[in-house]
Amino acid sequence: MKVKCIQNGGMVQPEGTDQWIEEPHGLGGSLTIGKIYEVLEIEGGDYRLVDDEGEDYLYPASLFEVVEISSLERRLLEGETGMVR
Repeated sequence: MKVKCIQNGGMVQPEGTDQWIEEPHGLGGSLTIGKIYEVLEIEGGDYRLVDDEGEDYLYPASLFEVVEISSLERRLLEGETGMVR
């Protein structure tokens, strides 16, 4: 699945937690607005992808819009999470 970054700041995930919180300088340097990223995996509603720093990391799905999805991926997402936008 491919997603486009629509927001890149204001969210951080404190180490050892699964919660995202707002912070003014959040993810600024790790994602580029408008850039297309390949989703490697979906974990608990977050997208695992390789960011601009070359790191394999989880980011909240709310930072992206889906731009390309296979029919199988669509069925899996709709069936398991109902989160395809």
